[in-house]
Amino acid sequence: MNRYYAPTIFETSVGMSRDLSLLLSGFNGVAYFVSALVPIPLIERVGRRKLMLFSAVGQTVCMAILAPMTKDTGNTGKGIVAAVMLFLFNFFFASGFLSIPWLYPGQSLGSRL
Repeated sequence: MNRYYAPTIFETSVGMSRDLSLLLSGFNGVAYFVSALVPIPLIERVGRRKLMLFSAVGQTVCMAILAPMTKDTGNTGKGIVAAVMLFLFNFFFASGFLSIPWLYPGQSLGSRL
């Protein structure tokens, strides 16, 4: 049986049912998709480096908070914080590291032509 990280956190840390944890994981995927659209208008205005640094710092902070929150299973308050950190981590990853690296090969190829 495949187990993914988000439903496991929602079940063990927050105490949600299996169905609700899977549903919330689906919402997490939708939020991830929407977050991938965020950098499109920002890349040229803000710059690639700043956007990727913003993404890296955000991911680091989210994981630094998420890790200790999942240590104590059964604590609903910590579980909710862990769930929020999962959503935020996906936002930060999608807004920087998901889309920006795809631009570099096209730019380098375009400069050679």
